[in-house]
Amino acid sequence: MYAVIGAGPMGLATARNLSKYDIPFIGFDLNSDVGGLWDIDNPHSTMYQSAHLISSKGMTEFSEFPMPDEVATYPHHSEMKRYFQAYARHFDLYRHYEFSTRVVRVEREGDGWQVTTERDGETQSRHFQGVLIANGTLHKPNQASLPGKFEGQLMHSCEYRDASVFDGKRVLIVGCGNSACDIAVDAVHRAASVDLSVRRGYYFLPKFIGGKPTDSIGG
Repeated sequence: MYAVIGAGPMGLATARNLSKYDIPFIGFDLNSDVGGLWDIDNPHSTMYQSAHLISSKGMTEFSEFPMPDEVATYPHHSEMKRYFQAYARHFDLYRHYEFSTRVVRVEREGDGWQVTTERDGETQSRHFQGVLIANGTLHKPNQASLPGKFEGQLMHSCEYRDASVFDGKRVLIVGCGNSACDIAVDAVHRAASVDLSVRRGYYFLPKFIGGKPTDSIGG
């Protein structure tokens, strides 16, 4: 018996492959449903209202479970949540998971691992042959320590939900990752001004070139 920690995209892909080869496992997730960060209703999600997939659906979908034709080329986070739920239903993955469950400890035990979980205030320890960890890399913010004193509002992108927070403000966005670019586009429609601070030069590509998703064209 194996343990899978997480029911986001990677956790589900892991669960699907174990299931495909009849390898017994139990999945655990803090949330009450699948989807990981793509479920904005997940209390642990860092998703924001305007978020869309940065890559096109054709380059992102599971090959054995294509996204429906009616789904946008760059799906909204709500479409991604529905897609992962449909994936879990289609491959009967829900029955393997224990939701609203926190993994509090993983310890070596003989040739395997002892996994201790907590749910509704009760703890349980079980032995597993192996543990596959898919708890996500973006679960907790990496908050930079900035010198000097700043009297304005300082927030990490994980706290951002809606562009109304920028109404009438001068906004400085530090960084140029996917979230930073999305938030800059949101802010420019609401803020008094928006500046983007980056350490090096960047190339900004349109989502479509010649009517095709840019990431499908190649280097």
